[in-house]
Amino acid sequence: MTYRKWIDGIAKGRTVVSMDGHREFLDLRLGRVPVGRGEGERGYGPGDEARVKGNEKIIVKVTWTSMEPMNGWIELVNNGKVIARQDGPCRPGAPVIITIDPSFAGSGWLCARRMDSTGHKLHTAPVYITVDGGKMKASKEDAGFFLEWIDNILEKIKPGGPWNKYFPTTLEQVQAHYHAARDIYKKLSEQP
Repeated sequence: MTYRKWIDGIAKGRTVVSMDGHREFLDLRLGRVPVGRGEGERGYGPGDEARVKGNEKIIVKVTWTSMEPMNGWIELVNNGKVIARQDGPCRPGAPVIITIDPSFAGSGWLCARRMDSTGHKLHTAPVYITVDGGKMKASKEDAGFFLEWIDNILEKIKPGGPWNKYFPTTLEQVQAHYHAARDIYKKLSEQP
């Protein structure tokens, strides 16, 4: 691992967001049977695009590992919908694992997340799935989610908001970026 490889990985979307990354990790792998024998030896992971045929057998594996005992659960999410869940506990040397072979009706995305009673703890970036060369379609529900998410951020960064202090010199620029993104999601939410 070098700094350059780390930056390249972030740019390619090969990320996992963590509330406590030094104590636990979440791995998402997608591959042809058996897992890891698809693209090279590692299969597909966050940030990758898996090109598959509609009837092709694909295995998805989510692994939650921990350096100390933890409770919670992991979920596999496909296009915003939870398609698999496995409850913990997770212990050193005893990971919590989901292994499934979902069918994909169309192109979309998969991600994994680790949850507990207080909310999200870990979340992977998506693996994009292109089925039979088809394009991914944005859903109204997804667009609506991001509209709410952006509105929440805009509320928190405005003058007097709890996050405003983080933008002492760039607030107008940051707000402009969020408004531009909001316009895109607004159009997507209004499409038939």
